[in-house]
Amino acid sequence: MNANAHSAQTWLVVADGERAAVYVRQRKERFVPMRAKQGATHDHYNATSEWELQPVRQLAGEAPEAYDIEQRKGRSFDSAGHHRHRTGDKLDIQDELSRRLMDDLASMLNDAFVQHEFHRLVIAAPPKLLGELRAKLDKQVQQVVIAELDKNLSNEPLPQLADMFSDTLRQAR
Repeated sequence: MNANAHSAQTWLVVADGERAAVYVRQRKERFVPMRAKQGATHDHYNATSEWELQPVRQLAGEAPEAYDIEQRKGRSFDSAGHHRHRTGDKLDIQDELSRRLMDDLASMLNDAFVQHEFHRLVIAAPPKLLGELRAKLDKQVQQVVIAELDKNLSNEPLPQLADMFSDTLRQAR
């Protein structure tokens, strides 16, 4: 991607524990044919434009290998006998998946900011994930976050997302 392609853009990040999507608000121009005047030698068009969200990046969490999770759990011997059993905290695979996804998302956003692909950020994610992501973002990226919504919007259609954030994105221009 061209380093300056989105240099003056605000990115919208929508994440949940399984996936994350990054959008940019772009103007889409349409040309509507006008009624031709009598005797006109060529067609006339009226240009209209509207804003819509365009996907920039998509991330999907990759399920950690079960063996990887199992190896992090401790084991101990029974006090009587030769049996072993797991000890310690149970690792929830969904929590591990979410943590890895937030790591990847933060890394991607930090890198994209350094490459000047965006200069403002809006984030929507469930409260726990929003906090995790915020903590993983570089200080410079944290400073360009102009709005946060602690809600899972990952299943919302693009037109509804565009409507929800239209005021925030319009002010960010």
